[in-house]
Amino acid sequence: MSSSKFAINTLTEQILPTLLARAQVLHQCGRDWIGHLTEVAANLPAEIGERYHPTAYVGEELSDVYAAADVVVSRSGAGTVAELVAVGKPSVLIPLVPAAGDEQRNNARYLVQAGAARALLEPNPTPQQLLAELDELLLAPGLRARMTDAAQSPRPARRCRRPRSGHPRSSEVGT
Repeated sequence: MSSSKFAINTLTEQILPTLLARAQVLHQCGRDWIGHLTEVAANLPAEIGERYHPTAYVGEELSDVYAAADVVVSRSGAGTVAELVAVGKPSVLIPLVPAAGDEQRNNARYLVQAGAARALLEPNPTPQQLLAELDELLLAPGLRARMTDAAQSPRPARRCRRPRSGHPRSSEVGT
């Protein structure tokens, strides 16, 4: 199990009862976590349990998932950051720490500085930190709209553009 999936999955699991009172959650958790989080979903109270949808992976439907989402919680690898910028989706980024050259934290810092994302940059973020960031974004459609505009402005888009081969290069994203 990767530590970043562990961190995001654990943080999400810990805030589910509170978060589900405010939002629907589609949770891509990976195959190592799907069994556990399916059990968690089955044991949630009915009034909130129907709002939680764990899935091992999102495939071809990713564009529909992005379109339906108000906010995305994710790691901040180059490919993911490029996707978030391309679709203009507000996000809370939880970088993999440490990653090669601190790439993920640098990517997250860049989007935060551009006004396109929030981030939990320190190792070992808490559930309360994630919930606070999500609450602020979920309760503020104007803030989400400004973050979408910031993501789609020329500055982030230029830095996150995919090279012609179609493969992201981490050197194109960061500070």
